[in-house]
Amino acid sequence: MAAGLAMAAAVGRSEVEACRAGFAAPDAASILRSLGQLEVLLARAGEVVVAKQVNLLRASLEPSAGDRDTLVGAICRQPGAERLCQDALQSLDAACSATCATSGNDGGVQDVSMSPVHDFEGTTARASASRPASSRLAQSAPPQATASNAKPLNSRDVVLNCANIGCSYGENVLRRPRDKFDWEGVKKTFDYYSKFGVRVHIVVSQRLLSRVGSDGASAELQKSLVVVPSRDEMVDNDDLATLLEAEKLHCQFVDNDNYRDWPARLLKERPRLRDWFSNFKDALHVAYYFDNAGNFTPLKELPLPAAADDDIVGSGGPPSKQPWARP
Repeated sequence: MAAGLAMAAAVGRSEVEACRAGFAAPDAASILRSLGQLEVLLARAGEVVVAKQVNLLRASLEPSAGDRDTLVGAICRQPGAERLCQDALQSLDAACSATCATSGNDGGVQDVSMSPVHDFEGTTARASASRPASSRLAQSAPPQATASNAKPLNSRDVVLNCANIGCSYGENVLRRPRDKFDWEGVKKTFDYYSKFGVRVHIVVSQRLLSRVGSDGASAELQKSLVVVPSRDEMVDNDDLATLLEAEKLHCQFVDNDNYRDWPARLLKERPRLRDWFSNFKDALHVAYYFDNAGNFTPLKELPLPAAADDDIVGSGGPPSKQPWARP
């Protein structure tokens, strides 16, 4: 309840409705402005991670913003994009409803008079109000696997192969012929994902850590280290641990190695890991590069958040209406 009250103290019901109306507008520009305002409202409501995901979605759609139909088609082609917007609006709706019930009024807080949501052109149409989500988006239950292996991808965690990233930075940015590993590359990768609110898990072998030390790693980065024991009979144990952590979290793992021989290596000893790897490598294995300025750039974006409301898990209720559906 405290979280709902905190949200309502920052967001008014008519602001949410104006944002929803923008999605139903006849032009692409209004839909993009509604995405921007949705990000603002979520951030004000404390839904920082989801706000950043909306920001990523909006940035990816801007090049497609021709007419309305083209933009909506681009949204529908992105896995999880529709659910992200629906759930975000439902999350704000639910908080406003909870505050109305508590305070006994029907409008939540008064809106800021100059709020940009009131400046949309051609946004008088209103989409049907979606039913409240069964739980807040950022507090949804862990995704469950299905018989078809359509398990939602985890967008809140990422696993980094420390040796691969540090050596890539030393070789390609610092141009080191030997002793290529450098913590700066790991730090830049860590900072990239952290700014999106993603939890970072950095897999490093004890052998490498003993050789290079941890003086070049910040205290915050060191808290994210997953140190793997080194044994003579355990070849590439940091690569194996990278896969194990990614499977455990069902999240992206960042490594430029191809992992070409791993299906055969896992066949006998780790059949479950092999099945996961075969099913999800293409979706979750992230290659990357460092540009001339040393900036980390992944070749795959973070997956969009999984749906959180109960019509996804078989409640039997009708699916929520798309935010951009015309009335």
